[in-house]
Amino acid sequence: MDINKISNDWTNDDLQGFYENIPVEELALYAQRAGLDDYCDLDLVKNHIDNAQSILEVGAGYGRVIEGILKQGYKDPITAIERSEKMCDYLKEKFQNKVEIIHGDIRTYQFDKKFDVILLMWSSIVEYSKIEQMKILKHLKSILSDTGMLIADTIAHVSVTSKNATTFKNQTYIVKSQHGTAYGYVPSPEEMEIYAHEIGFLKITQISYKTKVDCSRIMHILQ
Repeated sequence: MDINKISNDWTNDDLQGFYENIPVEELALYAQRAGLDDYCDLDLVKNHIDNAQSILEVGAGYGRVIEGILKQGYKDPITAIERSEKMCDYLKEKFQNKVEIIHGDIRTYQFDKKFDVILLMWSSIVEYSKIEQMKILKHLKSILSDTGMLIADTIAHVSVTSKNATTFKNQTYIVKSQHGTAYGYVPSPEEMEIYAHEIGFLKITQISYKTKVDCSRIMHILQ
């Protein structure tokens, strides 16, 4: 497969089959392989989470982030939106009434409230193609409270240590498995700054860090 040909030839819709097919246990293994099973990403932004009175997680998957936030002692409302029906069923059973779980597509779902913190963790933003990323971030800003912040986590855009990708080149990766194929476009810090300024965020903070398996990542905090 020529990765140069598919760099801009996919959308987030192309990942739906992958997430409906992959077993929860295998997705959890992906997080472990990336060194995120110890919640090191959440530790970096714990002070922002603690100060929020409402949180929205976009693309909750099997619930790693929710579980981490609850383990940190967060008591205020948590909302999570997930497009995969299978994952939503798993989340609802796992967290019972502790979290509001929404089965829906963040691109079209209409919220009747705003949030203090919106989380796009474990590279959720990169699962939107380059041409989709500005649009999704703009939509998320519209459902932030006046003093709210959007927190997006990515691997480093020049990374050669992406633990789950079978191919990584020109900021685009491919994950091929028996469950299907997933794609991602990793924005550079400069691209994230452009997105932020174009959308109207006044401040962007970027924190480079490494997980316990030496995976280079960047936390982008947009305010």
